[in-house]
Amino acid sequence: MSDSSNLEETLYEDDIPYDTEDHAAATVQPLLRGKGRTYETIGKFLNANEADDFMKSEGGWTLKSRNETSEGRKDFYTCKFNRRQLNGVRPTARCLALVCLHYVDDSLNVALLSNGASHMHDGMPMDQGLSAEQKEAVDDVIASGIQRPKLILNELRRRGIPEPKITCLKAYLAALRQKKYGSSKATFGKLYQWCIKRLKILEDMNTPFVQQVFENSNKRPKIRILFTTKRLISLTTLASNMHADATYKLNWNGYPVIVMGCTNKFGWFHPFCLAITTAETETDFAFIFLMIKSLATQLLNHQFNPSILVADCADAIANGFSSAFSNDFIRVN
Repeated sequence: MSDSSNLEETLYEDDIPYDTEDHAAATVQPLLRGKGRTYETIGKFLNANEADDFMKSEGGWTLKSRNETSEGRKDFYTCKFNRRQLNGVRPTARCLALVCLHYVDDSLNVALLSNGASHMHDGMPMDQGLSAEQKEAVDDVIASGIQRPKLILNELRRRGIPEPKITCLKAYLAALRQKKYGSSKATFGKLYQWCIKRLKILEDMNTPFVQQVFENSNKRPKIRILFTTKRLISLTTLASNMHADATYKLNWNGYPVIVMGCTNKFGWFHPFCLAITTAETETDFAFIFLMIKSLATQLLNHQFNPSILVADCADAIANGFSSAFSNDFIRVN
């Protein structure tokens, strides 16, 4: 009698329903479950932005999962070396360090939790980024005025600094640009407000101003922005020719940067303006030609009417030029 009561108590404590027929099978086959992790609070943040900034500054963490719980959201991060492969190399071991950001429901505070494991990176492949010595040398080279990646590599070679991969160097330069100038992405509204603040033409000959057109009627907005100064527009009084072309080497967002100007008898190029447009259509080039002509009349009382167009074979440039000036012109390719 005592044996059966002890057996019932044992089964009751394990929450296993008692059945004499399958009791043997229940005791032989254990339930396979994941091993629970214990986290301890190691820090607190006042808000979510502060927590996100901390994780970005720390580096080395990868967001693994995000769970919505009754206590609030929990973001679980693993060490970046806890991967199957890194840079195509399979690690011989894995780092077991884990952290969690707990966004408490009834508060703005965010708790930083850790599983207590130390970082162990022995035998693991490392990221092929720039070393501290290389970063310091690259920063010094950029401060001297050298910006292009291949020229930076040549300067590092001349200084005896180990050369990084050019892909790693470009990634580091992109991070520097974003840190210095901010994000390269601009919203339609921010760009419009930026132009509105610079529409006024000041007395100073070298203060830049813009002339712009924003069309938001279609699904894809059309943008035409012209950048110039009074001194650059004054060069139209000495010019009978006009050069026009677009380049894609000066931008981050894929829009063409259109350059217009003239050359003197020595072959020196003098720009009239820069312009950014969403495309290279006849309407886009006509806008820029007409705006230069209008500014020459408005600021200098000069009727600018060039007779020579120097451009490539794009019909959009020639058609835009003829609609702004005259059909009677000489085209030089």
